[in-house]
Order: sequence, then structure tokens, then C-alpha cells
Amino acid sequence: MLKNKYQKTAKEYRFPFLSEASRERLNRKLERLEYPFGLNADKYMVYKILILPLSALYALNFQMQFVQAVIFITGLFFAPDIYLYFKEKEMREAVRREILTIVDIFEAGTAVDIDYGELMYLASKAVKTRWLSRKLEKISAEYHVTKDNKRLYDSIKNIADLPELISLSNILEQKDVTGRAKEMLSNLSYTLYSYQLSQAMTKNKTSDYKVLFASFLIAAGVFAVYFATLFPDAMSGIRVLFH
Repeated sequence: MLKNKYQKTAKEYRFPFLSEASRERLNRKLERLEYPFGLNADKYMVYKILILPLSALYALNFQMQFVQAVIFITGLFFAPDIYLYFKEKEMREAVRREILTIVDIFEAGTAVDIDYGELMYLASKAVKTRWLSRKLEKISAEYHVTKDNKRLYDSIKNIADLPELISLSNILEQKDVTGRAKEMLSNLSYTLYSYQLSQAMTKNKTSDYKVLFASFLIAAGVFAVYFATLFPDAMSGIRVLFH
């Protein structure tokens, strides 16, 4: 059976004050983000513990002011969390742009009972985002070797933290029980299409408002410049009237 990177590294590094539930949850998140900087859950916790005294010593050594030291230490402590947050947000947005393509491939494929591994491979070639293509191709390869449906469903859920992926996984899992998935996949596809269409319309409206606001600012600026050139003459005329 194939082993992922987490299964290999988790046995080598065991942070003693990390519960198994927390370790598994954090490792799943890091696996989803492709283990940035080679971090697994245990290495992540070691970094969080060591960075406090090390950054404090660094601040003392360079005689930082108190406010500077607090900002420096806090920034280093939360740097991994900030990076992981923005990377996960970027991945979610990328998958959300591609999810309709993936669902449509599964909708068409399940209707004629094409192997899940083949559908994953087709999806990997259809999406435009490179890391997503690599991830789908990896899931396809794993399924060709293991033929483990449950592992496939878990892998789909863990592509990104999105309810759409959970829905797709649950529908495929339901297919194993009822043998029917086409209608549910069709409904999911229609929902995703409607959502993307509404998002596009909202984006266009927002762009229109931005253009309108920019036009207003330009007009206001032109008026201000024009008024500024007339203002001295107007003031001179007022002085003449009152003298």
C-alpha cells in the first residue's frame, strides 16, 4: 500500500505534548498544503515552542526597544499561521474555479461506469491549475494501485477545505450504496454553475461601481482644479465690491 509523506515523517518526530487527534488534524491540513517547508505537525509544534526563546534572545542581543521586540517576536510566532492561512485561501479559490469541470467529468463518467482512476486522470488533464492537476493525477495513481474507494473519497475531501468537495465525495460514496449518482451529480453541477454565474455577475457589478466611483473622483478633481483657478479672481472681485 502506498504511504504518504505524513505517514513516513510522523513516526520519526513525535512532539510529546501533542494529542493524536490534534496531530492527525494538523497533519491533514499540512498534507493538503503539500507540507510547506517540510513541516509536519510535530515539526510545526517544535518551531512554535523554540521560536519564543530564540526570538527573545535575538531581541535582547540587538537591544531592541520593547515595542519593536514585541512586534518582532509576535510576527515570528504567527508567521507560519499567516502563511498557511493565505496559502489555503489561495488553494480554495483555485479549486473553486475548477470544481465545476471536475464535477462535470464525474457526472459524465459515472453515467457509463468509467473507473474512478480514469476519471481522476481526465480531471487532472482538464483543470488549468498546475498544483491541482498534479494532486488529481496523484490521487488517480493511488487509486489505480489500491482500488480503495474510501481512500479515494478521503483524498477528494482533502484536496482543499471546501464544502463542494465534501459534497462530491459524499455523492460518490452514496453511489456505492444505492448505485445512483448521476442525478445528484447533475444537481451539484447545476448548483455550482449557478453559483459561479452569480459570482461573475456580482464581480461585474462591483467593477461597474468601481468605474463609476473612479469617474466621480476624476470629475471632482477636474472641478476642484477648475475652481481653484477661478477662486483667486472671485476673491479679488469680492474685495472690490466691499471696498
